[in-house]
Amino acid sequence: MAVLRRSAHDSLRIRQGSEFLVTEVADGMPTGSPRPGQDLGGWALRRIGAGPNGVDIAGAVPPGGPIHVRYELWDAEPGLLPAWDRLWEGRFHLGTGLIGIAQHFAEEWDEYVEFDTGERDSAWSARVLNRVLSNTEEPDFPADIVEVDLYRVQLWPLASALGGRDRTADQMRRRLRCSGSPPSAAPAPAGQPKDASMSERRGAGQML
Repeated sequence: MAVLRRSAHDSLRIRQGSEFLVTEVADGMPTGSPRPGQDLGGWALRRIGAGPNGVDIAGAVPPGGPIHVRYELWDAEPGLLPAWDRLWEGRFHLGTGLIGIAQHFAEEWDEYVEFDTGERDSAWSARVLNRVLSNTEEPDFPADIVEVDLYRVQLWPLASALGGRDRTADQMRRRLRCSGSPPSAAPAPAGQPKDASMSERRGAGQML
């Protein structure tokens, strides 16, 4: 069972546009990609775009509404939470070892929490979960009179994610040895690099 190593909470209200960033930071400034004002191009997933060091998120509540972000550092892949939507899953590379939130469009920098993973120049498996809380106690009033946008940014060692695939490969090799058939790699389609699918996964993450 995965164990939570550390966590932290931060919050913001989007002042311009409808997007905010969770990205690599250093000395209170966003240093990763995405960075403030950066256009990631066409997003493969609804409401979220990914760069090598973080994500650009379109808030689920109107601009100016409260957004809360919880960072979670785990020792292995945590289980999913049924009440939360999984927006994105992939990997981050954090050269500084620090990650934080930032306004996407802002002329002045705010001070936000710098969540320290404790490791510099490291790659992490990452997941972004979202849940919107609304008015459920006063049925005579619209549900959206109160809306709070909640996010969990979960990080865990990349080695633990790769470990499951390594064990699967070991089991396959053992079965092949027992059957007397030598292992062989399936040929890549003509004109396509053998590692193309892995490169795609590394670049943008994937929704499961």
